[in-house]
Amino acid sequence: MNNFLVVGFCGSMGKRRIRCLKRLGVENIYGFDISSNSKEVAEKLEINYINSIDKFPGSAVIISTPPDHHLEYIKAFLSKGLNVFCEAAVIPEDRHFYSNIKNISAKNGVLFFPSATIKFKESIEYIKKVLESEKIGKVLSYDYRFAQNLRTWHPYQDIKDFYVSVPETGAGREMAAFELSWLTWLFGCDCNILGSTVNKRSEISKETKINDLYSFLIEHENNNGCVGNVSIDVYSHKPYRYLRITGALGNIEYDWIANEVKTYNSNGKLVNIYSEKDTDVEKGYTSFSTEKMYVNEVKDFINSFKNSHIARCNIDDDYKILTLVEKIETLWY
Repeated sequence: MNNFLVVGFCGSMGKRRIRCLKRLGVENIYGFDISSNSKEVAEKLEINYINSIDKFPGSAVIISTPPDHHLEYIKAFLSKGLNVFCEAAVIPEDRHFYSNIKNISAKNGVLFFPSATIKFKESIEYIKKVLESEKIGKVLSYDYRFAQNLRTWHPYQDIKDFYVSVPETGAGREMAAFELSWLTWLFGCDCNILGSTVNKRSEISKETKINDLYSFLIEHENNNGCVGNVSIDVYSHKPYRYLRITGALGNIEYDWIANEVKTYNSNGKLVNIYSEKDTDVEKGYTSFSTEKMYVNEVKDFINSFKNSHIARCNIDDDYKILTLVEKIETLWY
């Protein structure tokens, strides 16, 4: 059956995944959500509303609930023999249940697809191809900077009204996991955290008690010991997303907001500029949140269970990412 269920469809990510499915031509979309107004929201979104997960007549589920509810739904749907896509994991302790999830998935012959959306950003795909072509030679080091004020994530919603204001699923921890998902894809998953700072710096942390700064030094063993300097904050008034890579034969600079990947040769001369096309942003979101990468990710999920395509996202990589997040936090504490 070409029926898809979105769990947590009343939230921002649930609505986004419904947009993804519709863009991909999926017509039979069902929704389940524990919100009191879920039936009305379903009508507005023009999807089929169900009040129990047992009433879903299909084969694929997208879990877009807050991260602290992921595990219960993952296990429930895999046990029902359904293919499961789940938004990115945030809580390091969740990985200790991954062997159980792998067993349930294998036993029922279904796919578990843990989200790593930025792997599907076309600019990031382009950078990976440049690195693999060795145009800038062996990667020696990189610097990455992410900064965006948490209050601009959902400008229509108070930060205390969604999970990013809770220490267990806080915005700083969430972004550390999100950014590591693609940084390890570019530079390698076998890593050591050499040092870190996890801190409370702004009025946002005073209001919510979350850590609003994650800064760490990471060494990628399977990329000739490439070292990355990563800084993430969720209090900057001006948003930043910069990646600067230094290779033996050149450099790469990526500015997400300017939407440009620049490549330089060993003389420091600019030799190429790549600009991603069709970077549309849904109304109400910042320029970080381009729609196409989310659509491409859902497309990969569908192809993976329908056409035996090898999924770009897998539970083993996710396990390593959560392990790194824990190391970043425990090194500091």
